[in-house]
Amino acid sequence: MPRKTRVSRVRTVAARVRGQQAIKLRMAGATLDDIARQLDFKSAAGAYKSVMRELQATSKDMGEGAEAVRQLELKRLDQMQFPLWPQVLAGDVAATTTALRIQERSWRI
Repeated sequence: MPRKTRVSRVRTVAARVRGQQAIKLRMAGATLDDIARQLDFKSAAGAYKSVMRELQATSKDMGEGAEAVRQLELKRLDQMQFPLWPQVLAGDVAATTTALRIQERSWRI
């Protein structure tokens, strides 16, 4: 396997730092759009990929630390869904749509 060049190592380190910054912003409650704007990702999807890539790398490096972040994110999504639930049960279409989007996000984590 070829050795990494100095430039590729610098890019790897820069990507990891950016990913860690993205995770910190996400833990603070920033949306993926917010993260993309603040860290100059091309889109929210790019920010999402960076967060997920860093979580995977961190889980290899730190084991339980990444799992704690994942659990924190799931708890935050649960908190978002909780106040919507009575409206969902009452048949509110907008609340149901929002709850479904929250559930879809939690399945990706």
